[in-house]
Parts: sequence; structure tokens; C-alpha cells
Amino acid sequence: CNTCEKLSVKQVAAIIYHKPSCPCCAPWGFDPSLENIMYLIKLHNSKEIFYKIGVTCHLQRRMKELSRNNDMTVEVLSYWTYKPYSLILEHEQRLKQYFSIGRQEVKPLKDGYTEIVQEESLPIIIAVQNLQYKEVDYGFAS
Repeated sequence: CNTCEKLSVKQVAAIIYHKPSCPCCAPWGFDPSLENIMYLIKLHNSKEIFYKIGVTCHLQRRMKELSRNNDMTVEVLSYWTYKPYSLILEHEQRLKQYFSIGRQEVKPLKDGYTEIVQEESLPIIIAVQNLQYKEVDYGFAS
């Protein structure tokens, strides 16, 4: 990156819209230079319940984004805090691959799509993530 001098891969959207593409410099998205959080949440209303796993730099802001302009209540079930430039994205990818977590339509959400976790997988996902997280040994409480 010409601004922060960190190694960065250009993202397609940044190229198309001529915006800074370095994750550390861009004013949006996931920033690997910050403390990062993997979260497991429950999205629910009177008719439906969904579970989602994801990563963010700002947990409170992300929860507000998910609950804005829809009738879903957002409840954090568990989260894990990672140091900057950690293995958080690799851990998220492993979980999504192992549990076949992919984008599915969720009509009550504003954008309509997100990664959904099956309820029966929750205890196993939490156990696997706790093991991955423990291997890194950051000393953070989850």
C-alpha cells in the first residue's frame, strides 16, 4: 500500500470504484491491523430463528448493522477476540468449510443473504472454535 506501506491485495470493488483497497487504510470493511472478533449470533423474530458466524473489527457496530432496517433481534451467543494480523480469517474459513456454511437467503434481513449455521451444529462449532482459539493461546477470555 502506498499510504501505510503494508502488503495488500487489491479488492475487485476497490478497483471498480477507484477507492483505496488496502484493508488497513480503507474506511470500510475488515481491518487486519486491529484487534478482531469472531462472533456467533442468533437472529430472530416471532416467526424465524437464524444463526450466523462472522468476523468484524467492531462488534457493537456490526450488531447494529445487522439489526438495522429489519425486524430481527440480534443476540450474541459467543465471541472470540484475536490480536491484529492473527489467524482469524483462516479459523473462520475452516469452520465454514467443515460445516458447509454458505450464503443463504434470509428474507427478513436488509440485504437478504448471509451465512447461516444450522442449530444442531452450534455446540460442535463452539467446541471446534474453542480448540482452534486455544491453539493460538492469546490469553484472551471468550
